[in-house]
Amino acid sequence: LGALQHHIESGGGKPFAVEVRYRHKNGSMVWVLCSGQVIEWDDQGKPLYVVGCHVDITQRKWAEQALEKSDKHLKMAQRIGQLGSWEFDIKAQQIIWSDEVFRMFRRDSVAGPPSYDELLQMYLPEDRIVHEQIVQDALKTGQPYDLECRGRHSDGSIFYIQAKGEPIFDHTGTMTHLV
Repeated sequence: LGALQHHIESGGGKPFAVEVRYRHKNGSMVWVLCSGQVIEWDDQGKPLYVVGCHVDITQRKWAEQALEKSDKHLKMAQRIGQLGSWEFDIKAQQIIWSDEVFRMFRRDSVAGPPSYDELLQMYLPEDRIVHEQIVQDALKTGQPYDLECRGRHSDGSIFYIQAKGEPIFDHTGTMTHLV
């Protein structure tokens, strides 16, 4: 009732849509998207007619729950195995890190993943050169890579990383990502 009330109080300016659970007549629970809008108001601004629809979104909600569970399991497996995952969007030049990679690099996830140049600065200078060459070769050849690098945490301690990368290609054969 809150979503409809907000819709009415906004004079129809705020959309009315809410996901709710209902008990089906057979006893099962179903998820329903309830949406609508006031189509006629009286002279005092009170609603006269509301039209809307109910859409069964149970399958979507089950899929969302399964995806959320899978994501939790993946994060737990990465934490337990001390194995992180990353993605580099070639066109956007953007890096995406899993929670475990943030932990490995001791970088606050609130800061977000580094730019590629910032990432290179996290490695020791001699390993930075090797990392850059191997990644550039992978970008040119479309071949996977496997390398070991040393980095330095902000407290000065050195850490070791084994970095593996595989290219992802779109339907035209153009490399779009390294993962």
